[in-house]
Amino acid sequence: MSDQDLRDLLHDRVDDLTSIDLAPGAWEQAARRRRVRRSLVAGGVVLAVVLAAVTVDLVRLPDREGGAPMPASPAPTPSDSTSSTASPIVPDATYQGLPVWWSPDLDEELDLPLVPPDLMPSWDVDLTAEAPDPAAAPIVRAVAAFGRDHSVVLVAPSRATRRLPVDLDQPETDEAGYEVSPYGPSMLSPDGRHLVFPQAGSLALYDVARHRWSSIDVGSATTAYVTWVGDDQLLLPRLPEQSGPLYDVDGTRVGTGAKPPVRVFRLQESMQNPIGPARGDGEGATAQSWGMGPGIPVRDPATYLSGPASLVVTGGPTGTSVLAFMTAIDDHRWMDAPAVAGWLDDETVVYESIADDRDLLIAWTVGTDLFRKVASVTPGWTSSFARLG
Repeated sequence: MSDQDLRDLLHDRVDDLTSIDLAPGAWEQAARRRRVRRSLVAGGVVLAVVLAAVTVDLVRLPDREGGAPMPASPAPTPSDSTSSTASPIVPDATYQGLPVWWSPDLDEELDLPLVPPDLMPSWDVDLTAEAPDPAAAPIVRAVAAFGRDHSVVLVAPSRATRRLPVDLDQPETDEAGYEVSPYGPSMLSPDGRHLVFPQAGSLALYDVARHRWSSIDVGSATTAYVTWVGDDQLLLPRLPEQSGPLYDVDGTRVGTGAKPPVRVFRLQESMQNPIGPARGDGEGATAQSWGMGPGIPVRDPATYLSGPASLVVTGGPTGTSVLAFMTAIDDHRWMDAPAVAGWLDDETVVYESIADDRDLLIAWTVGTDLFRKVASVTPGWTSSFARLG
């Protein structure tokens, strides 16, 4: 994306939103830097999508062209309930009536305590280190996958790593004709047993336990937005939020489906920009990250860009909770919102905080100011996560 494209995108996001107050100097500096360092998480978002413990819930459609339209998902209402054993926690701010918390900044992240071992053993991943091919040292499943160039590094539940050579020669292209990377946030299945890579006219599939490659012929269907539905089905919408064919991992077409439409705050649809997949905790709560745009309050308007990106949890026992990423002009955190990596339990969501020089997994106890460090990963790789908890 060019500097001018970034400037145009940012102006498009805020053109009709009067609550965003961005100083001209801030925009000039933001245009000169495609990445920014710091992001705090605060946001209040009402999603009109209810996702289960899988990457995406499914609205099933008749398996034919021109099928019946998808039913609309009703928007959940914010809940004021709190735990019966805990005192109410005062948020850092509110936005559109929803509680907002601010995340640690980049410097504070480095000093965060580690998650306790009973919740998840902390781990560091050096993606440049030597690792055996899974053909020589098999694993059953992976909890994370990191793709770059012609290999994917798999992280087993034991934290052992394997390096899978990837040789794909039929890249998919997007609507503008640009090649789509085979690596994306949805490449690893929720159970960690399969990897999927979009190709032109097909899906390349890798079975982790069997160390076996296969291909699913999808004809003229677009594969760029392939998404897992449950542990063993693949949805191919033509564009995000649109309907498309549904296949199982054996290559059988099993129907047609779509991601439910999402609704964020009370904003025009063009300003609703999801980052990464939505992830459920298995108990009814869903976490989704969103790009910059909404006028969520920031910690210090003189220091942070207005309209911060955010992570929003809906459907939990305390209703909707928002975490917005405070972004200073001269920081090195990537401008896109840290994507949701998964859940450690029904109270703790994990997000991936990426900067120019590091990649950290941070755990947030939803609806509180408690943050802990889960993992440190070599930066510069495309990540995908299975269920963490």
